[in-house]
Amino acid sequence: MTPAASPQGRVVAAGSSSRVLAARVALLGGRMLAPYERPWLEALQERVEYLRVFVAEWPNRRLPWRKDFGKLRVTVLNALVVRVVHRHPSGFADPDERLIPYNAVCQLRRIRPDVIIAAELGAATLQAIGYARLRPSARVVIVVGLSERTEAGRGVLRRLLRRFLLRRADAIITIGSGSVRYLERFGVGRKAIFVMPRTTDMRPFLDLPLSRDEEGAGRLFFPGQFIQRKGLLPFLDVLSRWATAHRDRCVQFWLLGEGPERMALEHYPTSPNLSLRLWPGVPYDELPRFYGQAGILAFPTLADEWGLVVNEALASGVPVLGSEHSQAVVELVHDGETGWRFNPEKPDDTYEAIDRALSTPRERLAAMRAAARRSVETVTPELAADQVVEALHFALSGKRGG
Repeated sequence: MTPAASPQGRVVAAGSSSRVLAARVALLGGRMLAPYERPWLEALQERVEYLRVFVAEWPNRRLPWRKDFGKLRVTVLNALVVRVVHRHPSGFADPDERLIPYNAVCQLRRIRPDVIIAAELGAATLQAIGYARLRPSARVVIVVGLSERTEAGRGVLRRLLRRFLLRRADAIITIGSGSVRYLERFGVGRKAIFVMPRTTDMRPFLDLPLSRDEEGAGRLFFPGQFIQRKGLLPFLDVLSRWATAHRDRCVQFWLLGEGPERMALEHYPTSPNLSLRLWPGVPYDELPRFYGQAGILAFPTLADEWGLVVNEALASGVPVLGSEHSQAVVELVHDGETGWRFNPEKPDDTYEAIDRALSTPRERLAAMRAAARRSVETVTPELAADQVVEALHFALSGKRGG
């Protein structure tokens, strides 16, 4: 199902950018390139005259994935590491390590891009704007994945900085309706907002069989970080309550990943009919084999800009039991058709969603698996790249959107 045009931003049909855009483009990121990001960047590279990707990496740290830039032209920037902890109004702590590249302007002057795509509203965007001041013909497009939920409780200085940056953008690329509402709070004009579906190469997931055996059909699966923001322990409390009330049912919950809450998960007291199995993190290209054994994705996040696991699950034919605090769940999951949505801060709402999911007849689950796959078959890297090209066209036209 191709995303339709929305009143918040414009989405173009896949394949609309049939010609190469005559522009030199630089993408200025704030961290190392993850393997799931490469497909849409390679699609973008085919649609512009020249693309150079700038990334930063943590010094002396082993990445959780194999570094592979494929066909992309990539430059690694020097960067400082800044550690911060955001205390969300909902009560959870969200620690983060941010990379602050500091030689981006010098690198940009070497390649003289016509447009800089700057990731997020921080140091990378400041340097992109600095370069545009030195070369007034250059345009700045900012990618904003933030939402009202993820930004709740941020300080005044941060809001002032973001207003400053957004007013100097020639176009904004964002990922969902929550991000659009967030941008509108800063006075960004809707005509300058372009909604890019967050996605990756879905073929390894689409190639999985849709059928599941009796045990696998109802197996819950979570891949990701074991951190407070993912809401795993509160979700387990409710799931345990459901299992205790349904002693005749055996519930399996597989969790794949790493993080500071791993020990708490390993020692979580469960009822005899609730089985938890924790797997260590695996390379990204090994993820499909786990989805192939999963029946239902459990995604109880307390705040997520997107949540690419939702795309992966749907493409794998795995319905999503997902939190409405994920933009991916809000945009992609249709309650009762491709999954079950809930508010993780309301235990009764979570319980009711778990009950609906685990009480769904196997025949109905089979139909939901097919519907899940159909829902994301056309949400491709090519579609994402087409939308970026539309934003670049708009920026090069010289029309400011702020």
